Amino acid sequence: MYMLNRLTLLLNIAFFFFGGRLTSAPIKRQNIPSPDSIPNEVPNTTPNAVQQEYLSAENYTCQSVFLDFTKPETLSKVSVDWCPQNAVITSDGLKMELNSNCGTTLVYPYSIKTGKIEASIKMAPGSGAVTALVVSVGIVAASNTISLQELSFFLLFLAGPPPSDELDIEFVGKDVTSFQSMYFVRAQRYQLSPILHTATGSSSNDLSTVFNTYSMELLSNAVNWGVNGNIVRTLGKISDDTFPYQANKLRFGVWDGTNTNGWAGTIDWSSGPKIGYIKWIKITPYC
Repeated sequence: MYMLNRLTLLLNIAFFFFGGRLTSAPIKRQNIPSPDSIPNEVPNTTPNAVQQEYLSAENYTCQSVFLDFTKPETLSKVSVDWCPQNAVITSDGLKMELNSNCGTTLVYPYSIKTGKIEASIKMAPGSGAVTALVVSVGIVAASNTISLQELSFFLLFLAGPPPSDELDIEFVGKDVTSFQSMYFVRAQRYQLSPILHTATGSSSNDLSTVFNTYSMELLSNAVNWGVNGNIVRTLGKISDDTFPYQANKLRFGVWDGTNTNGWAGTIDWSSGPKIGYIKWIKITPYC
C-alpha cells in the first residue's frame, strides 16, 4: 500500500535527480552528493541512508541476521531514511512514531532474492495510522524494466513512481483486530482490495497491545504470508507478468494513510502521536 503514496514517492525521485530537499519516503539514484554535503536537521545523525541503500541495492548476502531492536547498536545496522528522530530504541523495541510532521521509514541494507522475513510487531492504533512491513524495489531495479522515455515521463510529469513490484504486510490503525496482505506487480494491484487476516495464536484480539510474529517468505515460485508460525496466504507464480518477482528490498515503518480514499481512515491529531513497535526482525536468506 506504499504504492498509494505515489506523489511523495515521486517527489523524492525528483529530489534525487534534480537536487531538491524533501522529507518523505525515498527513491534513490546513483552518484548523489556525499553525506557531508546534505543538510541534516537531526542532531548526531548522518543523512547517508540514501547513498548506502543505492550502493547496496544489488548486494545480496547469504548470512542470516537477527535485528534485536531492544539494543541501541542495532539501529546502526539499518538505514533510517525518513525522519530518524521518530525511530527510537526502547526496552520494548523500536519505537516508531507518527506525528503531524512525519512518520518514519527504515531500510535493511541488503537485498533479498529468496528467503524468510519475520518480525515481532505491535501495530500503531488510531484511524489513519499505518504500520508497514514492505518488500519492494526502488528506482534501481525498476529502471531495468522501463524505458528511459517512460522514466522521464514519470519524473517530469509526476504521473507516479516507476513501475515496480511490492509485497506488503500492513496494519491500519482504525482496525486493531486484523492485518492485511497485498502485492503489486509493476505498480498494479492484482486484487480489488487487501486480504484481511486475524492473528492466529495471538494472546489478544487487539494487535496494538501485544507483539505477534508476522512473516513473508519469498520463493522463486511463490510467496507465503504468515503469523505466529501459521501460513495465512500463499501466492503461487503463474507468470512473470502477474508475480512480484523483483521485490527484494525490506522497508518498515509508520506513515499517515489519511489520503488513501478511506482505506486507512483519517488521523485525529488531538489524541497525540501514533506509536507502533518492532521488537525484532529475523532475516533468513535461502542461498
